[in-house]
Amino acid sequence: MFLHADLRCKKAEARALRSPQTTFEFANVRPRFHVRAVAAVPNLAAKRSGLVIHPHIRIPQRSVIYEAFESSEEVALSARENQAWWENSMIGRLPALPLDVQATRRGRFVYGLIRPGMNS
Repeated sequence: MFLHADLRCKKAEARALRSPQTTFEFANVRPRFHVRAVAAVPNLAAKRSGLVIHPHIRIPQRSVIYEAFESSEEVALSARENQAWWENSMIGRLPALPLDVQATRRGRFVYGLIRPGMNS
């Protein structure tokens, strides 16, 4: 799975920010921005493995993708992680699945390559 990470707020907060009602005093919108998967593109093998990371999901702070995003320098990182570290506000933790994760920061852009790992 290819992933692009960037700062984003929740979808509902983004909609509220675009609403014309935000010009009214009662519509006080204070979005919270987090490192999220802006794009998550799985291939067929990723889909078959049970890899279910969706676009807009928050990147876990313990992931090397998050670490690359927080870096002030260009980096290339890799780590053994688990899909269960990821959470969806609708369903909670994602199913456990060992992952091999590579993260790259080039300029202000952060990309990840996520592959199902070998059971160990």
